[in-house]
This record gives sequence, structure tokens and C-alpha cells, in this order.
Amino acid sequence: MNELTQQILGYMQKRGRIELLILLFGLEEGVMQWEDAKKKLRLSDGTYRSACKELVDLGLAKAIPIGPLKNSFRLTDSGCLVASLIDAKVKDLDLLVCRSELLRR
Repeated sequence: MNELTQQILGYMQKRGRIELLILLFGLEEGVMQWEDAKKKLRLSDGTYRSACKELVDLGLAKAIPIGPLKNSFRLTDSGCLVASLIDAKVKDLDLLVCRSELLRR
């Protein structure tokens, strides 16, 4: 496993990071608006900014200034690729869990 892969996996092990990556991906894909995403996100503003800065450091996001002290964060092409892989696996897992629950009934 290369170093960047290890860093990305380390990032995703932190609380709320997978959820954040999937929400940012939803924003990129246009399936979600920021107001809806913010309601679903269970991170404080400071934790959100810190998590997004980590994504920038990993090359998975870019910061776009929207004011003197504020940034908007968008996924890079690499970030979209990683997020789409994770999103697909989360959906696969959700489907598997739903099927197993139906089988138990």
C-alpha cells in the first residue's frame, strides 16, 4: 500500500470523515444542496473546516475563497474518484444489510 493510500485511510478513520466526503461528493454531483448537506453533517464548524483542510492537504479537495476569512471546499477530480468509490461501497453495504434484515424476518 502506498503512502497516499495510507494517509487517505487514516483520514477516513476519523469521526465523520467518510460522511463528509460523501456529502461533498453529493454537492459536486448536484444531488444535494448545501443547506441539506449541512443539516446531515454532524460536525462542528471548526471540525468541518479542519476536515476539509485535511482533504486539501491530501489533494482530494481545493479551497475556494468566498470572503476574507471563509473558504468553500470543492472536491478535485481525484477527490471525486475516491468519494465515488466510497459512496458505491457504502451503498453496497447498505443493500447487503437491508437484504440480511429481510432474510431474518
